[in-house]
Amino acid sequence: MSNDEQETPLNSYFEMVFTNTDHNLIFDKHKSPSIRWYEGGRDLSSMYEAQEYVSSEIYSEILNNYDGYKTADPKLAYSLLFLLIQGKTIGYITREVHAAMDRDSIENKTYYLVWMSP
Repeated sequence: MSNDEQETPLNSYFEMVFTNTDHNLIFDKHKSPSIRWYEGGRDLSSMYEAQEYVSSEIYSEILNNYDGYKTADPKLAYSLLFLLIQGKTIGYITREVHAAMDRDSIENKTYYLVWMSP
């Protein structure tokens, strides 16, 4: 298939994700004590459970009381990120949405972070 034949389908969405193995520059730039983090301790077994939990509890907390969400479960972070990007695409969220992975050297645990710029 040539490049001329690869047209963007109607109602499609493209996203480019850049990773940096040394450190995440966007996270470092926006890492601020002014971000209020909501920490989740749940570990769910399916994306369906994660989507239901995030849409019923975490999403409204992030929109109303917190700026970001920190969890060890990637399914929760992905679900929240999807909902926030959806809200940004529709236009009722005007702040920038970010996501990163952070390794805690004290607990030796990986955390997934999703936040909106203050």
